[in-house]
Amino acid sequence: MTTFSSETGALVQLVTFALGESEYALDITRIQEVNRIGAITILPNAEHCVEGIINLRGKIVPIINLRARFGLNRD
Repeated sequence: MTTFSSETGALVQLVTFALGESEYALDITRIQEVNRIGAITILPNAEHCVEGIINLRGKIVPIINLRARFGLNRD
């Protein structure tokens, strides 16, 4: 987590991450949660960017590979 001063002088907390060679930041107030995932169930015939699904507190959640989705290399 990183804290920055906005143009108005207010402090803004950001979650930063890299995707490919680009760096991104999201306002922490827009993030619901960050989780470590358990076992992924593979879905046959899913789109190339869908790694599979997980059960998160009783809800089925798709796992999307953002590198594949946006056509980025694994490096």
